Amino acid sequence: VPFIEELLTAATGKDEKDNTVITTKDLSSILGKRRVVARAVNKEFSLSLFHKIFGSVNAATLVTVFGGCVDDLHNFLHEERLPEGWESHIRQPHGITMMQLNKTILGIE
Repeated sequence: VPFIEELLTAATGKDEKDNTVITTKDLSSILGKRRVVARAVNKEFSLSLFHKIFGSVNAATLVTVFGGCVDDLHNFLHEERLPEGWESHIRQPHGITMMQLNKTILGIE
């Protein structure tokens, strides 16, 4: 729970409706900080390419699917449920492309 709260309170962005949103820059900062702590306290910590990409894909999902919306992410991360009436922020007819996801991942890394 402390890591979730740290993530949510680190949000610096605003969307078109003036909702607070997490940006790729916010995620990059928090993920970097979390990796430093994990490396310091966990002897088995790995930052292999696989683990790095896996973590970044998970983080990118918060920005792409949820639009980084802190209110939506609060429910999803704390209560493990989607908010009532929630809709994905991906509006393209065929979903997100690999290029879009990779661009988001690069912004985080």
